[in-house]
This record gives sequence, structure tokens and C-alpha cells, in this order.
Amino acid sequence: METLPSEVWIAACAHRLHRQWHSVDPDDLEQMASMLLRDSHFAAMAPDEAAAEWLTPVASAAQSRIPASRRAPQEPSHGH
Repeated sequence: METLPSEVWIAACAHRLHRQWHSVDPDDLEQMASMLLRDSHFAAMAPDEAAAEWLTPVASAAQSRIPASRRAPQEPSHGH
């Protein structure tokens, strides 16, 4: 994977976080993205993948509050 400059990685990660959290201040999302970049586990990923993995518990909790009849269908896992 090509290494992105920190500023680009942070901006892309913050953008992905914003798709989940529309009401959070963009500066706060950039701070969160910066924290993720300092974690070697997340830093090894593409920024959108890191954000998505970090958001997994949040998305799961939100999904569980939606009645089953209104939930979006789950995409099959391909072992990634």
C-alpha cells in the first residue's frame, strides 16, 4: 500500500468519520483521525478502512436500535 502524507490520511479518515457523525465538529473529527494515525494498528490501514474499523462498535450499536424490518441488508464478508 502506498504511504499517504499524514495530512492526507487525516483528512480522508476525518471525512469517513463525518459520514457517520454529521453533527460532530470537523475539527474534532480531525483530532480523532490524528489519534488513530498515531496508533500503529490503524496507521497500517487505508484511512477509510481505519475509520470504518474504529466505528464498528458505534455502527453495530446504532444498527441494533433499528427494527429488523428497517435494517439495511448486511453485505457478505469476504474474509477481509
